Amino acid sequence: MPASRTTLLRTVRALPERAIAAAPRVLGVDEFALRRGRRYGTILFQWHDPSADALVDWLAKHPGAEVICRDRDGVYASAARRGAPDALQVADRWHLECNLAYALERFAVRVFGVGA
Repeated sequence: MPASRTTLLRTVRALPERAIAAAPRVLGVDEFALRRGRRYGTILFQWHDPSADALVDWLAKHPGAEVICRDRDGVYASAARRGAPDALQVADRWHLECNLAYALERFAVRVFGVGA
């Protein structure tokens, strides 16, 4: 059944929050645009505050994270260090591939003059 990105996000946000019995050991943290360029949210928790402080507070209330998978954004890196200092921070496959493609594109423009 075809559905727009907005419909899927609205459907997910409308779901009731489930209580977490035990703190997750492995977390994935990323942001998404509710309204591109104006309002952002965080995928992992259903809150509409993509700030580092909100992630630090959540991690403090749910200790035990061993691995935090995130993008290169410094906001989440800092929050993960403050909220779960012993957790290992890693990049997911999508962000690694995206970053590699971006670096290769910059390299090609600089060295070969293509894509400029």
